Amino acid sequence: MNKIILMLMLSLVSITARATAVDDLIQQWASETGTTGNAAQGAVLWTVESDQGRSCSQCHNADVTLPGKHITTNKLIDPMAPSVNPVRLTDVADVEKWLARNCRWTYGRACISVEKLDILTWLREQ
Repeated sequence: MNKIILMLMLSLVSITARATAVDDLIQQWASETGTTGNAAQGAVLWTVESDQGRSCSQCHNADVTLPGKHITTNKLIDPMAPSVNPVRLTDVADVEKWLARNCRWTYGRACISVEKLDILTWLREQ
């Protein structure tokens, strides 16, 4: 029984540490932009269609509590909402990697810090 309790406590510490790392990333972008994240703007960025005719919601779903599917490969994508997928947004390197890759694919360019901050702020609320 003690082993189970210890494992649960270590898991909780690990999740908390990862959440803190993403908080640090949010703080970094907030410092760069001189603003806090705007969740409403993040929601707009998630669903607005780019000049390339793409949006985040096309693959990841408008309702981020549900799975998505890549529009080209048909690969299933786990829900983005941390409320239903607690491992989402817990690894800074993954967040940075996927934002870089998906911004280029969706918008045809890198997202600026304020856009990343707004999207991440909105996603964390889901």
